Amino acid sequence: GVAGHLHTSTVLRCYATGDVTAGGQYSGGLVGWLQWGGDLQKSFAAGRVTGTTHVGGLIGHLYSANLWDCFATGEVAGTTNVGGLIGDCYSTCTLTRCYAAGALSGTTYVGGVSGRYGIAVDCFWDIERSEVSAWSGGNGSGTAYGKTAAEMRQVLTFTTRLAEQGGTPWNFGSTWSGVDGRSYPYLQGLPGD
Repeated sequence: GVAGHLHTSTVLRCYATGDVTAGGQYSGGLVGWLQWGGDLQKSFAAGRVTGTTHVGGLIGHLYSANLWDCFATGEVAGTTNVGGLIGDCYSTCTLTRCYAAGALSGTTYVGGVSGRYGIAVDCFWDIERSEVSAWSGGNGSGTAYGKTAAEMRQVLTFTTRLAEQGGTPWNFGSTWSGVDGRSYPYLQGLPGD
């Protein structure tokens, strides 16, 4: 990833594509542990992430921190608190306009977006690749939508159809891009654009 532990830090427009393997807890594709007012914006991870507890495609453990416009596409494997985007979140964490699209494996608290806890705002996960039917493995709140791989490759899923469900459309003018039928959404100005 990029960092093991960040405290009161803002991470903007970062990415990691390598695999991450941890022998213990707090394993994330981009950051292992982000806490105390930390924010992660317009960033992604695409590598395979493995660990035991607090394992996430993007971040292993969030504590009083927030995400905006982020995604993870790599496979995530662990035992407890395993999520496509984050392993878990404590003390109020909000995930806004994020998605996860990797395969998941775990035994307890496994979620398409978050393994445990968190507040989702207009988030998505691929229900086919993850083989998980809930966005949070436990104690999560807010709005996140499970979609097929084909639906995840349609811009309308994140704009018009999201608005029809009461959400706020993602910004495909200056933040996100996508090619219908070919790609998951990607961030403008980063690899994939």
